[in-house]
Amino acid sequence: MARHQSFIGAGRMWGKFPAASGQPENPYLDLGHIVSLDLDPEFDEIPVPDRQTGVGNVDEVQRLNTLNGTLVVQDRTALNWRMGIAGSVSSSQSGNTTITDEAIGQLPPGKVGFLPTEYMPDVNQAWTLTDDTPTTIDPAQYVQTEGGIYFPAGNTIADSTNLLLTYPTIPDDQDVIEAHMDSDIVFAAELPLINTMNQSKPSVHMSIYKLKVSAGAVPILSDDQNSIQPLELAIELLSEAMPTGKSPFYKLRVADRPVDGLVSVS
Repeated sequence: MARHQSFIGAGRMWGKFPAASGQPENPYLDLGHIVSLDLDPEFDEIPVPDRQTGVGNVDEVQRLNTLNGTLVVQDRTALNWRMGIAGSVSSSQSGNTTITDEAIGQLPPGKVGFLPTEYMPDVNQAWTLTDDTPTTIDPAQYVQTEGGIYFPAGNTIADSTNLLLTYPTIPDDQDVIEAHMDSDIVFAAELPLINTMNQSKPSVHMSIYKLKVSAGAVPILSDDQNSIQPLELAIELLSEAMPTGKSPFYKLRVADRPVDGLVSVS
């Protein structure tokens, strides 16, 4: 039976990010599932005019100018979020950690409103709110929410009170990512792909030597229950010094026999 040559790809992406100066090389990190990867090379075309007849060209030199593209990833990991919004991590916090006496400010005008916390709190555990006297405030005077603390109408907390909150964080580790603070995220990538048209067998493995990511379209929130919102990343494949005869951009391992008559580079 002939092998199915149609291709619908699926796979993952692994990224290795540069280590800080003097530090050991970083391992490859799992960046999750890939929805699509498109490359759009741009060429400079340099014509060689026909000087004898003065008409037309006798030849043309084509040189690769840039190798841009679009990478769409499915998983909303902190690392993919960072790449999607060109962000930098300002702080991190381990899960199930107690944040003690975080200064969250004073009551909003009218004593009704919301004050955010620095990290995502665990609403299923008890919090402790104190004023600057210090006196513990009755939990009936406020509402614990996923992003901070809400003060309903009728609370009896004194005006102009500096509030301190002690709360447990959610079980998951979390990063605080400052958007559009980093415009130069470059890493090496490995993309093992399978062909779902061929019983999900390994089909292509792509190695990218230097991949630069820029912020792209980032759907933050959608109420469409029938649509999964991926992250779309604008990318450029940068040139990496390689031995003679090797591509400076990327290579493919393809699970197929060479086409008859195709000359391979040794």
